[in-house]
Amino acid sequence: MSTPAAEDVRTPVPPPPPPQAHPGPRWVAGRLRPALLVGAALAGWALTAWLVALWEVSIVEAEWRDRLVPVLTTVGGLAGAAVALVARRRPGTAADAGAVLAGVLIGAATTAALHGTRWGWGGLYADSSFRTQIATRYAETPGLFDYNYRGLPAYYPPALGWVQGRFAALTDLAGWEAVKPVQLLVGVLVPLAAYLLWRPVAGALPAAAVAALVTIWTAEPHKPDEWLVLACLLPWWLLAVRDVRAPGVARWPAWRLGVVFGLLALVHTYWLLPFGVATVLALAYDAVRRRLPRRDGERPPPRLPLRRAAAIGVVGLVVSTPTWVPLVVARLRFPSDSLQIRYSVLGGHDLVLPSPFEEAQAAGLVGLAWLAWAAWCRLRGRDLGGSTYPLAGGLGLAVLGCCATLKLGALAERADIGFLAFKTQDALLMVLLATGVVGAADWLGRWLRHSERRARAAWLPRLAAVVLVGCAAASAAHHLASYWVVGHHALTAQTTRYPDGSVPAGDPDGPPYIPTLFVDPADEPVTEVRAAWRTLRPDIPLDEAVLVTSQVDLLATTPVHGFLTFKSIYSHPNGQFEERVELLEEVGDCPTSACAAELLRDNEFDRVDGLVLPRVGEALVLPFTVDDFPNRTVGDDVSFPDRVLTGPEFERIELGRIVVIALRD
Repeated sequence: MSTPAAEDVRTPVPPPPPPQAHPGPRWVAGRLRPALLVGAALAGWALTAWLVALWEVSIVEAEWRDRLVPVLTTVGGLAGAAVALVARRRPGTAADAGAVLAGVLIGAATTAALHGTRWGWGGLYADSSFRTQIATRYAETPGLFDYNYRGLPAYYPPALGWVQGRFAALTDLAGWEAVKPVQLLVGVLVPLAAYLLWRPVAGALPAAAVAALVTIWTAEPHKPDEWLVLACLLPWWLLAVRDVRAPGVARWPAWRLGVVFGLLALVHTYWLLPFGVATVLALAYDAVRRRLPRRDGERPPPRLPLRRAAAIGVVGLVVSTPTWVPLVVARLRFPSDSLQIRYSVLGGHDLVLPSPFEEAQAAGLVGLAWLAWAAWCRLRGRDLGGSTYPLAGGLGLAVLGCCATLKLGALAERADIGFLAFKTQDALLMVLLATGVVGAADWLGRWLRHSERRARAAWLPRLAAVVLVGCAAASAAHHLASYWVVGHHALTAQTTRYPDGSVPAGDPDGPPYIPTLFVDPADEPVTEVRAAWRTLRPDIPLDEAVLVTSQVDLLATTPVHGFLTFKSIYSHPNGQFEERVELLEEVGDCPTSACAAELLRDNEFDRVDGLVLPRVGEALVLPFTVDDFPNRTVGDDVSFPDRVLTGPEFERIELGRIVVIALRD
């Protein structure tokens, strides 16, 4: 039996802990890394923007188009090679520099592409039209309302358009003028955000390589919300769902992962679909794996415990409240529109492998080879060390999730159900490219360590790393320059007519690179249409007016409420697109102007204040497009005989072929 003295001898009282040391410079630098990276990237972007203005870069001039591609390609390659050289002695600094330089390169290239125009990417071409319309709406009001229909809550994730609109309101710009600067800023930040999320997953240097190369290869500067979320969602998913971490990295708390998830959901939501499918596959894989017998007799712990998953989900839902609450409210209060998100593309559900002949895809084949090699090593029981197997397994499950989503889309198409599954092809390519960069970095690292251990030809893998990184960076820069800087999105932005009728390129008689849908370049400009409306109805401000029109330039740059969207895919899920078309067809069939006025004033949707329609022969026509699932869209229109809109209930001003009509009280 032990005595108290003996107990004291065997279990001495531990000494008090030493006083907390003052945080060192590395700890401070780690905490401040995001701010320092952003500050450095913004400073570099500002310098390049000053040079673009000083040199008066203009891509509408063939001389500049011929210059910019080789210059940006060379700069990108040299920057990549320089980062690889520095990485030998200062890997952390090189990684940070690589991410910053990627942001500066994107900022410089996109600023050069849009220098001289106030439009964002694509002007008013395709999706750029409704995105500009969103900014115009939020420049008028901070409320989360639909960009087209009056009285409906927002259905599109609001963050990007809201920031653009509020920036316009603060700087006294028109909403459409705020699209470009925010697009350029987001482009600079995309590789930095991706890098900060990839760093705890794969380590500093692989993270910088993925963030710099993959975000440029998969660049979508005209859709910065989709680009940002796609670049960030994969590393977030690996952290949250697969708990993949580089050696020495602590597990992220659930609240932090939830905040990131919520912020991404505020920006864009489609990419949650393929990664949601990947999550289901991952949980199923873990469940099967836990049931399999192990040599040590112990079951592996779950990668995503239920309590942790719930905490991430709750925090994410709270942060993303502005995205999903309006949708729930609309679903509860209004009938749903059967046409929404039924747009599709023939062949959009096919599994398309990366092409070795496409500079922005070739790395995806390396990714497939690396996954196959890792699986072969795992089957042979070879220890690859570090987090190689968890990382390869997580990336493999992400690939399977994208493939499964495409196959689900193909099956749903047979049942006449569409949910934009074809967009997952972009996600699949991004995952394969990221896997290729990670795999190449892994193989290079193994080659270098092997050469150093044998003390033979250690210079060879180092040289190979510099050459490979330089070539990959040049490839990414060339893709950015050739496809985006001098491509059709930039040229369209340079040749689309402003609301006042002037043209960025300075030639009002020059044809637009791609015409704006339903707008004839010879039509009177938007400012004339606005003036005509104010003359007819000075008592109804444009931001309160409901107009029957598909003049895309008017809708995108003026905060009017459209009675009908010019594309069914752009209609609110509760907008009742088909029913609105039927009502307008009834108006066109009316025997008298009194009948037409009564239907327009008193209907179950919106009280119409006026119409802005082009004249075609003896009729006024409202053109629009309707989804023809699964075959993209078809054009359609509603025709109004001139006599129906000419009675005492209406007054009008004719501007060439465009007729502005107001209903009298």
